[in-house]
Amino acid sequence: FIWDGEAAKRLRHVEMIGEVVGDKSVVFAGDFNAEPGPSLEKLEQSSKFMGRLQRVVLPENTMTGLTGDFSKQVCIDHVYTSPDLPPLRAAALAKPANPWGGRVTR
Repeated sequence: FIWDGEAAKRLRHVEMIGEVVGDKSVVFAGDFNAEPGPSLEKLEQSSKFMGRLQRVVLPENTMTGLTGDFSKQVCIDHVYTSPDLPPLRAAALAKPANPWGGRVTR
């Protein structure tokens, strides 16, 4: 999804997915480009589709991605499930790393 500066477009993308999914049970996951907190909560509360799902909470301090210049780890990837599909456990299977060996871009 698009970054926080374009939150309205991200909401529209989520709503388009919700229109296709309808009320079916779903596991919905991806790079939301939003860390847990106000921005992600606003997306969850603003979307009828997201509002019916539950976010799978990763263990504290789990990082799933990198900033745009690869300099810092962030938690921007999220998994949501329908209430009838409760997660048994949650964990990131790998740590994010710079694909260019640690050099910061720009």
